[in-house]
Amino acid sequence: MDPMVKPTGKRWAILFVIFIGCVVGSFAQFVTTAFGGYLMNDLGLSTSQFGAITMCPMLTGIFFSIFAGTLADKKGVRFSVFIAGIIGIIGAALRIISTSYAMLMIASFLLGFLPVFISSNSAKLISEWFPKKEISLAMGIFMAGGGAGNAIAQAITAYFGTFYTACVVTLIMMVIAYVLFLVVASDRPEGATPPPADVPVSETIGNVLRLKHIWVIGLTMICFMVGNMTVSIYLTTALTTKGVPVTTAGFVTSAFAIGIMLGTIFGVAVILKIGKGKFRIPSLIVGIIGGICIYVGWMLASPAITAAFMFIGALCCGALVPVSMSAMVYIPGMKPEYMGAAGGYANMMRFLAAFVFPSYIIAPIAGSNFNVFMIFAAVAVVLFGVFTMGLPEVLKKQPDPVN
Repeated sequence: MDPMVKPTGKRWAILFVIFIGCVVGSFAQFVTTAFGGYLMNDLGLSTSQFGAITMCPMLTGIFFSIFAGTLADKKGVRFSVFIAGIIGIIGAALRIISTSYAMLMIASFLLGFLPVFISSNSAKLISEWFPKKEISLAMGIFMAGGGAGNAIAQAITAYFGTFYTACVVTLIMMVIAYVLFLVVASDRPEGATPPPADVPVSETIGNVLRLKHIWVIGLTMICFMVGNMTVSIYLTTALTTKGVPVTTAGFVTSAFAIGIMLGTIFGVAVILKIGKGKFRIPSLIVGIIGGICIYVGWMLASPAITAAFMFIGALCCGALVPVSMSAMVYIPGMKPEYMGAAGGYANMMRFLAAFVFPSYIIAPIAGSNFNVFMIFAAVAVVLFGVFTMGLPEVLKKQPDPVN
């Protein structure tokens, strides 16, 4: 945030609209999970095709996250989201009338544009509107939107009755999120100095990728998504193989999603409190505890106890996310005109990990052995804590290099 500008209440309105955008994006992705039977039986989709449709919005993030950030660095966040929102709404509308695998893939790819462009520029917006002492909290609240959308989709989607109704609701939610963003959001507070926009895109991306800490953030995002998505995708099915009713298994998975959400909001404050303003060692401990809880929770037979352990593991996993993302602001050499590209890179790594690892790396190795899936998830959360050791410390008295 420009040190010459005082924080205003509008920063919380900005945070609210990007949080809603994150919720809607996650909901739009996971709304398909309750309709596997319809999509596979009535539309003739295979299991792999059904999984591809669910994960397809993340493919949008892989290809367009860095572009979303660099476009915002040049033209502003509001302009980039304005364009992306139109594409996303077209995709959400197309999914309503889709009757084939190809149409569903195209629709799912297009509807990913709005959440991808919002999430890619979240770090840029938050660093423009929030003072450094509030950045971790703000980033945590924003990132909680993914867990909230996932939890809502897992808990209520089955009650829509039909896939058509679920898609109509998704379209309405996306339109509301888009309009809210355009009405409320602006690139920076009034009076703030805009960063230079004349830096070539290739130079911006090159300068960002030369910062060693940005690669560490990329590794932490990979670990987060491997742990998060592996549990989110496979836990419900895995529990049913143990004789747990599908509705009960779904609520256990929802407990994990809620844990991710709450962890991203409140976890960083606890970590910094324990570490007396430092996060590295507490983050390592939190990562180890989170990994252990996920695996132990899976091994236990009782759904209630499993839900409790999964919730604690998710709290630990989620708590590390704002720690990692807020550290971006403190990377030596980071400049305001790089924040969009840096956020886009981190976002791309999240989506790449979520799309590739669970379905194309872990699943072929694990086969039908769900124990292997949970081992991968647990190890990923532990490594999340390990990699935070390579991030710059976020201290209250530390100057804000971005500004």
